[in-house]
Amino acid sequence: MTALRRVFISQIRGAGLFGVAGRRARAALVGGQPLMIEREFENPNDRNALRLCDLHGAPVGYVAREIAAKVAPLMDSGVVFTACVHRRQESNRMAVARISEEGAAVDHSIQARSDRFLMNYYRKLLDA
Repeated sequence: MTALRRVFISQIRGAGLFGVAGRRARAALVGGQPLMIEREFENPNDRNALRLCDLHGAPVGYVAREIAAKVAPLMDSGVVFTACVHRRQESNRMAVARISEEGAAVDHSIQARSDRFLMNYYRKLLDA
C-alpha cells in the first residue's frame, strides 16, 4: 500500500517584515512558482517559524503559525517538504502556499475537497 503524503495550504504572512525587498519578491509571486521552505529556529515570536523564500533566496513571508505548528515538528524529524505558490489574489495581494511532503502519493479526492474548502474560506475572508 502506498503511503499518502501530507499537503498543507497556508496563507503567506509577514512579507512586510523583510522590507522593500520582501514586498517586491512577494509582489512578483505567481501561481505554481516553487518556493524554498526553511526552519527559523531563532525566531523569538514562533518556535515553529517557517520562512518562505523565492528561488533567489529573497524572503517572501512565513507559513501561517497554525500550519507551521504541524509542519515544523515533521521537518525536525526528517520529513522533507516542498513548497510552491498555490495562488495569488491580486486585489489584496494575498498569496497562498502549498506545502507538500515529498516522496509519497497524493489522495487527489481529499486534496480536491481541501482545495474547495480553502477557496471558499478565503473568498469569505475577502468579501468581509
